[in-house]
Amino acid sequence: MPVKKYEKTDTTTDTHQDKIYKPVEFCSIPRSRAEMQESVKLKDKVNFKRNYLAPMLAMGLIKMTIPDKPTSRNQKYVGNPWEITAPSQ
Repeated sequence: MPVKKYEKTDTTTDTHQDKIYKPVEFCSIPRSRAEMQESVKLKDKVNFKRNYLAPMLAMGLIKMTIPDKPTSRNQKYVGNPWEITAPSQ
């Protein structure tokens, strides 16, 4: 199965799926949680961690730069946009 880069189709509103994939592409270089959260325009830290950050980590779309210390203030995340497959419609 060929891997395709995710392309946003609807430019008027960001869906939940868009808010998952946008930070992955944004994290081509290591980024903090706050930077990722700002990139998708979400303000609530708890909501972002539970509904976006945790699923991205579980799916292997992003990785921690300091995996031994998940709550470190210096924690950053790096993504693998080449591993994203196009959403099925």
